[in-house]
Amino acid sequence: MEQDSKIITITFSENESKDAMKFMEKHRKCCQKILGKPVFSTTGGGFSYIITPTGLGNCIIIKCNSCGKEKDITDISNW
Repeated sequence: MEQDSKIITITFSENESKDAMKFMEKHRKCCQKILGKPVFSTTGGGFSYIITPTGLGNCIIIKCNSCGKEKDITDISNW
């Protein structure tokens, strides 16, 4: 069975990008403290984004994969 592949792109607002960068800066040292490693991995993976589409816009959560903390960075002013 052949499926049509589609590309999904998510664009962050300036506020969402700033909030994500602040969160990553705050959690940059989690790997060293929690996992005892200098970096999460050589290919990244220290952070995940959880995107939940709604009828109004996308809810965006960033998660630190070392300590498990999450932050909602959704900028609803773009909806």
